Amino acid sequence: MSDRTDQRQQGGDSSTNVQAGAVTINSLSYRDVRDIALDVFSDNFEKLSANAAKTAIGRVEEFTTKFLEKLEASRPEAIQQAEEPAFQMALLTAQKEYARTGEKELGDILVDLLIDRSDYEAGTLQEVVLREALAVVPKLNGDQLTILALIFGHKYLRHPKLGSLKDFCETFEKVARLAKGVAIGSNITHLSFCSCIETPPFQNLNFGDLLRDQYPALFTRGFNPKNPEDHALLTTIPNVTNMLMRSMHDPEFLQFTTEDFNSLTSLLASRGVAPQEITKIDELWKSRRLSMEEVEAWFGRNVSGADQFLTLWGAISHCNLTSVGIALGHAKFVHLFPYEGTSLAGWIK
Repeated sequence: MSDRTDQRQQGGDSSTNVQAGAVTINSLSYRDVRDIALDVFSDNFEKLSANAAKTAIGRVEEFTTKFLEKLEASRPEAIQQAEEPAFQMALLTAQKEYARTGEKELGDILVDLLIDRSDYEAGTLQEVVLREALAVVPKLNGDQLTILALIFGHKYLRHPKLGSLKDFCETFEKVARLAKGVAIGSNITHLSFCSCIETPPFQNLNFGDLLRDQYPALFTRGFNPKNPEDHALLTTIPNVTNMLMRSMHDPEFLQFTTEDFNSLTSLLASRGVAPQEITKIDELWKSRRLSMEEVEAWFGRNVSGADQFLTLWGAISHCNLTSVGIALGHAKFVHLFPYEGTSLAGWIK
């Protein structure tokens, strides 16, 4: 049971009183934390008419229950943070914003941001960024969150477990569906106003170049075993045959089984290949990648919805995410594509 002290407010004219720091708790239970969270909201939310207040309280109860259940399931030790003012203030911010609209997508993103926030102590960079993200997300609509997710998912994240062109198409068809119906309009300007993106000049990134850099194993022409240069270089690798497979784009050619250049370098070094030979092999692989134009043409032929996606990408490829934009893009993207190992700490350090 919780042992709660009296809550007091003091403030001068035109001041705003928030009672989130006046609760002390011993032996916290789930019910204790839920009651406290709802009490803090009731004490601090604006006075509304009877009908509006009933709607708001209903939304907040729904939201608070969903958040605490997810927190207890994924990070049970974080429940103890409920006695901290920073925890209560963050939750109060999220409760207020969800109470205003009751929008499901907003609620989901707010819950995910609160869950992420529970990983960090108050005052750390990650906590500061997530606190700001909680305040910014209600200012964004669905299209704007989708834009942040698409930028995050392609400029900042390499999709894991794409071992074949079939895997790639299945994943990117889901991603391409996100772009369906998204309008650019003034969304980029608004995202910039909300400090979510930066738009430096002359930084357009062609999608074909991005794919060939992030997924070299999927977009390589491969090596021709009948070509003297290819044959000579490959034979310098001990037991090279178990490192090769048929090219995904030409069955007459061969390619490495590793998924990227770093993996290949590590494997070659483990087999005792000299550093200068590793450099030559690495450069040979890079030279055999499909061109940017070839990759985009392949993408257009094989991924459903590619045309609309590439049009949208052309309008957002020059955008970089701020720390807040990364937090929001991460929350939206991981909510749609829940990958392991995608903690926000990987991008905000």
